[in-house]
Amino acid sequence: MKSESSFKIKPINFLLQLLEIPLKFLPNLLREVPCFLSSFGIFCFKKLGCEIVDMSDEEDQGVGRVREPEGDEVLGIVLRKEGGGKYRVYCTDDRERICRIPGSKKRGIWVKRDSVVLVSPWDIQGDEKGDIVQSYSQAENEWLEDNGYLGEISEFL
Repeated sequence: MKSESSFKIKPINFLLQLLEIPLKFLPNLLREVPCFLSSFGIFCFKKLGCEIVDMSDEEDQGVGRVREPEGDEVLGIVLRKEGGGKYRVYCTDDRERICRIPGSKKRGIWVKRDSVVLVSPWDIQGDEKGDIVQSYSQAENEWLEDNGYLGEISEFL
C-alpha cells in the first residue's frame, strides 16, 4: 500500500533535474543503482522508473548475523583514543589493552569513544595489546547485551 505522498513521475526529467547528470549516464544509473538515496529516507529508484516514496514510516531493519567472539577473541569498549591510530579498550576478560586497527581494515572500521569492538589479543604481549577486528552498531550492541555477551562491561555503555 502506497502512502498519499507517493506518486510516479517520468524518470528522465526527475534525474536530470535532481542530479544534473548527462543523459548518456542515465541507463547505467537505472541498471546499476536500483535503490538510490534510500539511506536518506527520501527517494527510492526502481529499475523501470522512478517513484518518490515516503520512507519515514518504515521501521528500522533488524539485526542480521552478528559476529560473535571466536577462539581467543574478546569483546571490549573503547575508553579513549591514544593517538597514532591506537585505542585504549577495556575488554570482557577484565584487561585494558592498547589496540590498533590492522591496515587491511582501517578504511572499513569506524571506531569512536564508547564503541563496542571485537578484539583479537596479540600472541606476544596479549595481555597488553591487541587488534580491533570489528566495530558493532547500536542494534548489534543491544543484541550482544540481550544475549549476555557483554557481561560486566555493559556498565560502561
